[in-house]
Amino acid sequence: MTARGTDGSGSMRVWVSGDGLALARSERPVPEMTGDGVMVRVHAAALNNGDLRPSGEEHVAGFEFSGEVLRVGDHADISLLGKRVCGIAAGTLADYVVADRRHLLLAPANLSDAEAAATPTAFTTELGAAWTAGIVSGSSVLVTAGSSSLGLVAIQVARELGAARVIATTRTGGKAAAMRDAGADSVLVAEDERLAEVVLDATDGRGVDFVLDHLGGDALDSVIASTVDGGTVVSVGRLAGGRGSVDLFALARRHVQLRSVSYDLTPPEVLGTLFDGFDRVLLSGVLAGRVRPIVGASFAFDDADQALETLRAGITVGKIVVMVR
Repeated sequence: MTARGTDGSGSMRVWVSGDGLALARSERPVPEMTGDGVMVRVHAAALNNGDLRPSGEEHVAGFEFSGEVLRVGDHADISLLGKRVCGIAAGTLADYVVADRRHLLLAPANLSDAEAAATPTAFTTELGAAWTAGIVSGSSVLVTAGSSSLGLVAIQVARELGAARVIATTRTGGKAAAMRDAGADSVLVAEDERLAEVVLDATDGRGVDFVLDHLGGDALDSVIASTVDGGTVVSVGRLAGGRGSVDLFALARRHVQLRSVSYDLTPPEVLGTLFDGFDRVLLSGVLAGRVRPIVGASFAFDDADQALETLRAGITVGKIVVMVR
């Protein structure tokens, strides 16, 4: 295997993580190239809730980035050299990262490095969830935890897919303006156990056609009860917990479809399909300004540990980004 482009060698700055380990500064060798790989000089790395979970052996943290292509493997498009891209890969809190060629987007020209870094994970996840739900033009969509970074993107994706009405829920009203700015027609404030009550009241007892749920846990029964008969719930996030009981009798009586999505780096074709979908379905909206990642805060590379603690506190509207250079 040969690589084409600027030589990447030596060591690089990184932040490492692992079970029981807070983010720690270190140095590591520049990652090795692969045939399907694209080496990127990282400009910015966005944080995600997955960065908060214990994750095994010590490793370079982060998995979302923007930057400039320096090298391409034999199976990658040589025209990428020198291009500004964003994507998903393991180990993005570093000076350099090697990403699979299928897990890259050309960074839209109207997005800053921070905004580009905040784009790939949320938008591909929510597009995949919307496809799984089967959202169609003219439908009604409920987005739970609408003020979360994923929720704000889900609102925009549902709107871009032609939803006639998008309802967002939140536990507190302080972030309602951000949800309306993202495209929500209605913002409902309710604790998880009252969610179905307020949604049914807002829809004259009908419920919604589709739910993109970011709560999970014990809130799931209330989410299911918010749909029309024959509606669809897709579990995307688990802010209320990854485990919870579901009333299967209620699920059956209402003929509700309950599905769940989660996307990883393997197999690469799955994530690659979502990246292709972003180009086909969402890119025009990004370029027109209808669809846009929301960056809540940015931190210098030396302050990545503070950025992670800010994410853990949950006080920021939008993505938290670490500027690498």
